[in-house]
This record gives sequence, structure tokens and C-alpha cells, in this order.
Amino acid sequence: MQAAIEAELRKPDVQQLAQQIAAAVKAASEVGASQATRYQAVESLNSVSTLGDPWQSAMACVSLLATQQPEALHFALGCLARIVRGRWDKLWPQQKQGLGHIACEFLANVSLSTPGGRPIRVKAAGLVAETLRACGAAASSAGAHQGTPTSSAGTPAPAQNAADGEVWHAVLNRVLALGEGPVAAQVVAMTLQWLPEEITEYNTDLSAENRRAVLHMVTASLDRILPYIFQGLQRQFSLALETYNAGNTDMSREHANAVSALLQAGEAYASWTPMGMLNESGIVEAAGQLIVQWEQFRMPALNLLTRVVGRRPGSGGGGGGSDADHKEADKSTFNAVMLRAAQALAVCGARFLQQEVSEDVEEYEYGVRLSTALVELGCSYLTYLPADSQRELVGQILAFFQHKHVLYCSATVTFWIQLVRETIGKVEIVDAHILESVLDTVVVRMRRDEEGCEHLFDTIQDYQLFFSKFRGQLAELARQTAIRDADLGIRMIQKACTQVLVFHKGAMDLASLDAIVCMVEALMSGLKPQHFQEHESVTTNLQQSIHSMLETEWSSEQAYPKGLREHARLLEGFAPILSVSPALLLQGLERLLKELARSKPVTEGFLHGTMTPEENISNTVVQQARLSICRSVVELVSYEGAGLSIQSQLPTLVQVVRQLDSTGNLGGTEKVLLQDSLLCIACCGTADQAPSALEWVIADVRKDWTDSAYQRTLSQPEAFLQCYMPATDSVKALVEANDRRSRLHNDVVLLDSALKRTIRLTAAQQKAIWQPHVRPWIMIPLLDLARTLHSLWELLGQRTAPHLRDILAIGPQEVQVLLGHVPAPMERGKTEATLQDYVSHLRSWQRSLRENCYQVVHGILKQYPELLGSSDVVNAMGSSLLGHLVYLPNQIIRMLMRGCLGHVIRQCPPEYRVTGLVPMLKVLVEQVFERLNTQWASHVAPPELADDNEELQSKLAQEIVGDRILRDCSREYLLLLDCVCGTIITKKDFPQFSDTGVAAAYASKGVSKQGLQMGTLMETLVLEAGQEGLELSQRICYVSAASLAWPDAETRRRALHVCTVYSTAAPHYPFLHQVVGGTVFMATLNVLCSSDDKESESQMLLLIKNIILHLSPACPLPAQVLGAEKHKSLRAALGTVGSEKRQKQILRTALVTSSSEGTSGAGFVGKPISNLSMPTSKPRQAYDDSVLAGFNLFDSPSNPS
Repeated sequence: MQAAIEAELRKPDVQQLAQQIAAAVKAASEVGASQATRYQAVESLNSVSTLGDPWQSAMACVSLLATQQPEALHFALGCLARIVRGRWDKLWPQQKQGLGHIACEFLANVSLSTPGGRPIRVKAAGLVAETLRACGAAASSAGAHQGTPTSSAGTPAPAQNAADGEVWHAVLNRVLALGEGPVAAQVVAMTLQWLPEEITEYNTDLSAENRRAVLHMVTASLDRILPYIFQGLQRQFSLALETYNAGNTDMSREHANAVSALLQAGEAYASWTPMGMLNESGIVEAAGQLIVQWEQFRMPALNLLTRVVGRRPGSGGGGGGSDADHKEADKSTFNAVMLRAAQALAVCGARFLQQEVSEDVEEYEYGVRLSTALVELGCSYLTYLPADSQRELVGQILAFFQHKHVLYCSATVTFWIQLVRETIGKVEIVDAHILESVLDTVVVRMRRDEEGCEHLFDTIQDYQLFFSKFRGQLAELARQTAIRDADLGIRMIQKACTQVLVFHKGAMDLASLDAIVCMVEALMSGLKPQHFQEHESVTTNLQQSIHSMLETEWSSEQAYPKGLREHARLLEGFAPILSVSPALLLQGLERLLKELARSKPVTEGFLHGTMTPEENISNTVVQQARLSICRSVVELVSYEGAGLSIQSQLPTLVQVVRQLDSTGNLGGTEKVLLQDSLLCIACCGTADQAPSALEWVIADVRKDWTDSAYQRTLSQPEAFLQCYMPATDSVKALVEANDRRSRLHNDVVLLDSALKRTIRLTAAQQKAIWQPHVRPWIMIPLLDLARTLHSLWELLGQRTAPHLRDILAIGPQEVQVLLGHVPAPMERGKTEATLQDYVSHLRSWQRSLRENCYQVVHGILKQYPELLGSSDVVNAMGSSLLGHLVYLPNQIIRMLMRGCLGHVIRQCPPEYRVTGLVPMLKVLVEQVFERLNTQWASHVAPPELADDNEELQSKLAQEIVGDRILRDCSREYLLLLDCVCGTIITKKDFPQFSDTGVAAAYASKGVSKQGLQMGTLMETLVLEAGQEGLELSQRICYVSAASLAWPDAETRRRALHVCTVYSTAAPHYPFLHQVVGGTVFMATLNVLCSSDDKESESQMLLLIKNIILHLSPACPLPAQVLGAEKHKSLRAALGTVGSEKRQKQILRTALVTSSSEGTSGAGFVGKPISNLSMPTSKPRQAYDDSVLAGFNLFDSPSNPS
């Protein structure tokens, strides 16, 4: 073998390639080389392992193994590993034997001498491991080769499974016989470690079959591998002690490194080796002894034991058969191994917890891994341990959980969660005393304390990210504990109330109060009102503690805002217990409202530069605290049963809120939240007080919206701009405009929340209390406001209001405020951040106002659909919501369809569809399609983001977001058409529509009622909307077919769904024959043959098949286009051939034939819908060429698909 290899190395082509590789390595690593030279050299080196004859490349690399150039040596070893990994199946058996021999010989050489030191040994061991994996993948699976082996001459080589098996055994035997020296033991250990690790841990590039094959070969060789590891541990540890005692520290260190390497090799086998073999090998016992005898070995030994204790019962025993004796033997073996590992970990845990706390980083890492190992043992084997061992293990895990270092605690949280959930089985020793100790620790650990963690985390942000996740786990632990033991949960909440009283006395800081509040929230989330009824004694004590807390002063003036916010959160968490105690709930609400009187509402003057940064921060804290109070009030009264329990006290609460409002202690948003809470109380039960409560809640809105001057600002864009977004030099005017903006926004939000609250009432009650308001003064001004908001985009296009350019900007565009487009007072000495805040505020305001307008319109029409029967309301909706679609951006159109029109279409009763929906649909379907179709015609997919150019990166980010918005808007548009076709609305929504009168309506139209679902909007268009409805139905079918050409897969699938509904209905409706048989057929055929959308291919084939089979007798369009003979064969083929691939091939052939017969056109994309010829609604029995005039899809160069 050696002679044959030397003969190969002497070949001229091998020597020449080796010289080229050496030169390229030198050029790539030379400091003074140019960038182009290095690039060319790297490209040349990369091709060595992938191109040309693999044996020649391997021999050239082998010739470099004797070089004195370190870079060339490293490259040669890496290149050999890549050849073995990627091109092993291209080698002859003799060549594989040669490579295995070379790898083993080089490994033997580096185990005796160390040229290049450890890096060379690592690469040599990696090469041998790669060789073994390649042999194992080929030798264990007959006929599983990835390709036919070829020689250097290109001739095929025979099957080589036997040869690969021989190479496997030869290489493994040579590796295990390298010697007893420390370096040899290290390289053998690395080889044995990486052999299975690449399969069991990483699964990089081998197929599943090859991974199984390698594991089969490794498992078959375990009877040689495991004894080598155990004997090596014994021998190297003994030699390490002997040389250390003799004073030879250098050699002792080498032997110790060999022990560590062998332990790491054992770790690679510990998690999957059959337990019987693992038990017989003695490796677990050796690791348990080493972890306590020498500190240097505790980390690798601990990692090995962690792998062992992480195994579950049944994960591999001795025999593994179905016989009862074998099962009992497996269980006995498993218990023996786990007990051995558990004893070692118990000794380590006890020793670690007894020693003084160290600040050393390595000590931290060891403590974390040790606690993790104990948790693994507890989760997998706790219930199998004896009672004394269980108690000891749980005590150690609890000690780690209570340790001062947070990392030890975080490693044990999962154990306690599983223990409380009993997912690891029921453990009798875990009683209420242990769980109470755990919860006491949870409160301490929830405290936000960022001091003293700098040496544990790279940055404070990393710690905050860790703590956020850790705190969530602690909250889940507390919740699960309350679910398991409600009595303990209530007692812990009472203890928390007692601790809050300590805060009132000034003996606790805000961080501790925050932790207590989080603890209470977590515990309360695990409790239900019936728990408090079942545990009366502890519930009574808790209610007394809450009463005492409400009677005392909450915090000092210094901690007032933040302390107030935490108390509001605390009461909000108490909602379950307050809901069963009306007196206590009322006391809590009154106390929250009383706290609002301690401060005045915060103005937003800081947006105009009228406050210092310090004042901004202080006011923000106060504002957050006040809003927290109001939100807590809403949450308390919204809890199940809470509002009804205090409904009798509603007049008292109303009086308190009125008093706060009259004294100026309520801001606009705060007042809206409190009014919402009072309306929630009023709408509970019989709702006798709901009418009067609604009158009081919306009184201010009614006063404004019935004022003629106020209505003028809502209906006229110029007046709206001057009132709410003025371009003025006066700071006072800016502050007043901000107040007006807040008031308008709060008015719309209040109407929205009031509509949602009154949904609880019956339909008759809702109509009674809203009747005096909706039609007289809400609906029309609301639609005027929506029209004005839309018209702002028209003003922007006409450049009549230049400062709107920044205010109306959407998407992630650069926030750069041009000084000429903002009010003058902001220019003088103000920072760019202040300008950005102002513009950002206006953007957010108008966006939120628009969304709430859509929601209120939808809410009103949902409760009062009869408004759709009123011509003035329908006309106002058309001019308001659809009057400025040309100017609106896609994001606003999507919001309009998603937040308003889509809901209206779904929920509109049949009797109002013709009068209310048909006029809006005519505008919406046509104008939105024209916009989207035109944009898709010029659409270019945005490239990837650039990393080196910030300006280009910002521009590309805008393009990516614009592309995303276009796709979302298109999908929402097709979803709306889907609603019209009835795929969402069915007869079960409106059963009254399916009566005897429907049959007569069908008969009068001369159509079959089998075509469409009963009660759908499309059915209403066909039966009741006359010629206008027929044309609209055709138009929807047409635009759905045209949108198939848009290059978005999700949009195409939705369009196909609509077209499929039409194809199902077309046989029963003659007016649909031509638009479905012509437009839909050709659009689908074009997309099928020009795109690679595999997910929609079967649906398109089914659609075409249905059209051909069901429409050709009435409308012979396919025969006209394809020719009678081809149409006949196509129809027959689609009826008999089941293969989708074959069907597509037939259609592609038909398409080419028809295209050559003179069909031409520019396609749908880019053409306005008004310029496309549409089929008439009159049924025709013969095909008319005008159906396809101007929009044939066969030759469509502008088609983005």
C-alpha cells in the first residue's frame, strides 16, 4: 500500500497540482498581496476539492502533508476532509483504502511528534473521523450510493460496500492501537468523540439514511470503543497522579488533558448508548469518581453525567426485547446507572453548596452546569428515587433556587414548574411548606436589580433580556402553584398585602413593590372566583388585608407617581376577589378615583418645546400613573360579575367622576376611560340605567357635533387643517390645536367604546337607546369626518398644504422634517428630535382617528343595518369612504377594506344589499382594481438590503415595505371579492332568506338555484339587482381572473378561489358563460403555463377541467381558440389522465398551438378596466371574438409572472 501511494505521489500531474496549491496558499496568506490576487488564489483553492479528479486532488494534498509551510499543511488537511465528505463515492476501493491508510499514518505521526501543535492534531483527528463516517455510510447500506464511482479515467467502478466495511475496520483498529502516550490518547479521544457527535448532535450534511448507517456501524463497534475509553481513563489518571507525585508537572498536565479528552469522548456516547453496554463499560462510575477526586476533571465529568441523567426510562436498556425478564433486566440496569450518577451529583451538590461563594467566572459556569444536571436528574428520575434520596435532591435544587446568584436560580425554575404541574409524576415529599418557600423566593427573584451583574453579562441590555424571560418563568411558576394549591395561593396574596403595608410606612422601595405586584398578578391569574368561595377563612383574612391597604396612605410624595401606578396594577390584579365582594370593590374604585385628585392631568405642551426635558420625564411618569388608574377602573368593572354587583352604586360613582371633571382633575383620555367604565356598569343586568348613562356619557360629544361651526370643521378640509393642524407662528395656537385634536380623537374613541359596551344589551334595547342619536347627529358628521381625512391626501397631491407632506407620510420613511413645512416657532433653537416628535404625533393622531372612524361606522351599521336602506346615508358613505380612492395610499385602502367595508359586506342583511352595497361595490371593485393592476404592471421586486451604503439601505427598505403593502392590499381586495361570491356568507347566517319566495324568484329569472349558496351576496345581485347586479357580477369575475397575473402567490390563490366559485355557478347562469369560459379560462391557462406556483397548480388544473367539461356545450370558446379537434382531444385527456404533470404537459402543447394561430395581445396587466371589452349580460349560445379583443393572455410580455 505504501509503495503504491509513493508511486502516485511521484506522478508529474500530482506534483504540478501540489506546486500550484502551495503557490496559491502562499499568495492567499501573504501580507503584501493585493485584494485581486488573494481573491483569485482563494477561488483556485476552493476548486481543488470540488473540481477535477478527486484522487488526483487528494494525492496533491497528501504530498503537502510533509511540507514545512503551516498554511499549506492546514489547507491540505482541510481539503482532504472535504474530499472525503463530499466525493467519497467517486473513489475506487483501492483509493479509499489508500486514503484511510494515509489518514491513520498521519494521525500516528502527530501522536508521536507535534508539528504545528494542537491545531494539526485536531485536523488530523477530524480527517480520520470523516473517513470513518464516509465508510460507515457506504458500508452499512447496500445499494445506497449517492452516485456511481468513477476512476481517474472516467470508467465506472463496481459496488463497494464490502471494501468500505474493510476500510472501516482497518481504520478503527489502527486508531485504537495508536499507543498509550498522553498525546496519542488525546487524538484517539478526539476521533472517537467526533465520529458520532456529527450525527447525533449536528446532523450537518448526511441524509437520514446515511446517518442511520453510520450509527449502525458505530453501535456495532461499541464493544471496542467503550472499553478503550474506560481503560484509557484508568491508565491516564493513574499516570497523571504518578507523574504529579514525582514532580513532573508538565507530563502530569498532558496526562490530565488526556483524561479530559476521554471524558469528552465518553460524553458523545452517554446520551444514546444502550444502558446495558453503558453500565458494563464502567464509564459512568469512572466519571463519578473523577468529578470528586480532581478539580480539573469536574467540568467534563459533569457534562458526561448530565447526559446520562437526562435520559428517560425506556431510552435504551440491555436486551430491549418484549420478554418480561428482559424488561425487568432493562429496568434494573437503568436504575443502577441512574443511581450511580445521582450519588455522584449529590456529593458534588452538597460540596458546592457548603463552600464559600466565589466570584470566579469558571465557578459560576460550574455552578450553573451542576444545577442544570440536578434539574435533569429531577425531571427524569425523581419519582424513581427512594424517599430519602428524593428529599435530598429536592433540598439541593431548592438551595440552588435560593442561591444569591441569579444564574443558579434560573437554571432550576423549569424543575419547579414541572414539579408543580406534576408532569414528572406525583412526589409526596413536596408539601405546602416547600412550595411556600419556593414562592417566597419567587418574590425576591422578581425584584428588578441590575447591580452587580456586569461580570455575568456583556451589556446591561443582555441582562435585561435575560431577566425579562426569567421573570416570565417565575410568574408561570407562581400561577401553576396557585392552580395546584388555591389555599396556599390566597395565603401568599395575603402575605403580599402585608408587605405592601410595609411599603406604605416607607420601609420598602419601589423595586420591591413592583416584585410584589408581579407576584400577586401571577397568583391571581391562577385563581378563580369559586376558589375564594371555597376557602372562606383565608379569603376573609385576605379581604381584611385589602381593606387595610385601601385605608392607609399609599406612598410618600417622592414615590407618588410610580407608587400610584403599582397600586393601580395591584388592585387590577385583585379583580377576581373584588368581584365577589361588592363593598370592597366599591371601596377600591373610590380610592382609585380619589387618587386622581392628587394631581392635575398632564398637557402635551412638550410636543411644542414649551417644557424642559426634565419636566417632560416627570410629566410622563405622572401621566402614566393616572392612565394606569383609569385603566384599572375599567378592568375592575369589566371583570365577570363585577359591574352587576355594584350597579346600585352607579349614581354615586357618576357623581364622583363629575366632581373630578368639574374641578379640572380629568384629562380627555382619562375621562373617556372612566365614562367607558361607568357605561359598562350601566349595561349589566336589566340595563335600566343604560339610557341615562349613555345620555350623560355622550352629552359633550353631542354638544360639539350638533354645533354648525364644529360640523363645518369636520366637513371642509381647509377648515379642518386650520383648526387641527395649523401652520402658525403662535405657540398658544399650537397648544390650542393640540387640545382640539385630543378632544376630537376622544370623541370618536368614546363613540366606539359606547357602541361596544351596548352590545351586551338586547337588539331592542340597543335600538331604543341609540335611536335618538345615530341618525340625527352621529352618522352624517362621522362620514363627513372620514371624507375630510381622505381628502387630505388630495390636498397633498394638489400641493395646497405643503406641511402635510411629513404629517401624512406612512411606512418606514426617513423622519426628516423640512423646516419650511413645520410651524415657525419650532424652528428657533429647537432640535431635530423635537421636530420629529411633533410630526410623529400628528401622524399617529390622524392614523388613529381614521381607524376609529372606520370602527364606529362598522359598529353603527352592525347595530342599525336599516341605514343601508336610506339613500342619503348610502350616498354619504359613497362620497365619504370611496370618494377619494384615487389619492389614498394602499395602506389606507387596505385599512378601509379590512376595518370597515369587509365587515359591512359580511354582516349586511339580504334586504339591504341591493340598496346599500351595490352602489359602493361598483366603485370599490373598479377603482381599486385599476390602481392595483397598474401598480403590478410596473412592479419590480425589491433587491436585498445593502450593508455598506446607509442611503441605499434606507431606499431599499422603503421599496421592501412598499412591496409588502401592495401585496397586503391586493390580498385584502381579493378577500373582499371572496366575501361577495358567498364563500364566507352562507344561508346559516340568514335563514330567513331561504323561504318559499326564493323558489319563485329563481323561476322568474329562469335559472337554477343549484349554482350558488343560498343567502349569498352574489345570489342577491343575480336575483334582485337587475341589470346592474348582472354587470357587477361579471365585473367581479373579470377582475378576479385578471388578478391571476399578479405575481403574488397568496393573491393568486384567493383569486383562484373566487374563479372556482364562478366556474361552479356558471353552468346555471347563462350570463356568466362567456366571462368564465373566455376570460377565466384563458387567464388560468396563461398563469398555469408561465408560472412555477406548485401550490396552486392542482387548483388551476381543476378549474380549467371544470370549464371545459361544463361550459363548452353552451359556449364553445375552447374549440374556437384551440380548434375543434384539439379541443376534443384536450377534453378527453383531461377526463382520463390523472397525472397533474401530464395534464399540464397537454395544456402547454395546446397553448403553443393556439398561440401560433394568430392570438396576440398585451394582457390584463397595465390596462385600465374601462378600456377592456366586457361580455354583455345577455346570454349567447355562440362565441363572439370580441370577448377576447385586446386582452389575450397568450403572448404577454408585460406579464410579471
